[in-house]
Amino acid sequence: MIRRFETGATRDTDDGKFDFEGFLSPRVLSCYAAYMHRHRKLPDGSMRESDNWQKGISRSVYLKSGWRHFFDVWANHRGEPAREGIEDAICGVLFNMMGYLHEHLRAKSAEQEVMDATKAAAFQRFMEMQARDDDASGESPMARRIAALDELAAESQRLGLYDPISPIGAQSGTPVNQTDED
Repeated sequence: MIRRFETGATRDTDDGKFDFEGFLSPRVLSCYAAYMHRHRKLPDGSMRESDNWQKGISRSVYLKSGWRHFFDVWANHRGEPAREGIEDAICGVLFNMMGYLHEHLRAKSAEQEVMDATKAAAFQRFMEMQARDDDASGESPMARRIAALDELAAESQRLGLYDPISPIGAQSGTPVNQTDED
């Protein structure tokens, strides 16, 4: 469906598109930006880049800090003493959850890239075996395919993408070699 405006301009509909204007609050984002700007100053007086956090901080650090800020939100809500006021506490929670989600999505993307490369390599190997089906080695094509799948499983396990004891964990998108630090 096409939208037509009084001016004669046309646009497609916004059906199914994200409504960032509706999802986000300028007032909240302004408060958050002020919080982030205040916390850019380092003890030596220099200013860190605004996107410094995107260089990578472990998820465990974000989670622990997020809990401390959430505790302050809760204390403020209950009228109890807190390390910081309610606005800074909430902005601290937002920052840490955004950082945690950023690291989660980055890891998920990297894992997907490895999985895609592994699948491409397996497909290439399979196609090479198809082309060699008339091999005079005496080994059956099925035996060669099984050997290739065994090699693929071993490589996937080495990369932490497959755990023969718990394949469900590997399929869930959680790397089986993830440490407590992540």
